[in-house]
Amino acid sequence: MKTSNKLLIGTGICILLGIISHTFIMRGAYLDALANPIANEVRIDLKAMKYLNLKYSKNVTFKRGDKFEILMNRFYKDSITIAYQKDSLNLDITKLGEVTILLPNFPEINFIQKIAKPLKKEIEVYGEPEEYMGIYVDSTFQSGNFVATFQKNAVLNFHKCRFDKIDVKGRESLVIKIEKSKVEQLNLDLIKFSSLAINYSTIQSKNIVLGDSCNVSILGKDARTTFLK
Repeated sequence: MKTSNKLLIGTGICILLGIISHTFIMRGAYLDALANPIANEVRIDLKAMKYLNLKYSKNVTFKRGDKFEILMNRFYKDSITIAYQKDSLNLDITKLGEVTILLPNFPEINFIQKIAKPLKKEIEVYGEPEEYMGIYVDSTFQSGNFVATFQKNAVLNFHKCRFDKIDVKGRESLVIKIEKSKVEQLNLDLIKFSSLAINYSTIQSKNIVLGDSCNVSILGKDARTTFLK
């Protein structure tokens, strides 16, 4: 066999081994990332704020923290837009997907959604359509106020929380779930196509305005008794 052919064959074998080796290395890195998702997370500091204009596209979780931060996948850290204007923060996380926002106390929030396609009109209190955007308030919040305005088509979940006041305004198609929580004052202004589910929770005082095609669901003896007072 000619020396040139031997060199070609040897080069081809080296290239093939290199491809195989690279594949195994990449697969190993991928499996390591799955096994340790924290390694892919990054925290970005945010300034203290009184008002938050949050533009989002998927699910957002709020957790109590020592300072204002956003927890996200480090691969998307260049896709976030942060702009301050006096005591307001304009935060655009539409390119990030699911994120967690940590904060010592809630600012007043204006939720602005970026929706890629028309959403379903029907409201399902249990098992909402996947197209709805989810806002989850973590059980680490045991005091303070939650004041927010929604445009439409969103699901707001409170789970094992305690709030002095929950004050929410929604224009259309808002699902609110309050589960195993205690609220001193609940203020709701829902214009149309919205639902409120109170599950095993205590509402001390309420001011609720429900518009066209809105409904209320209550589970739990104590929840029904305190809510219907």
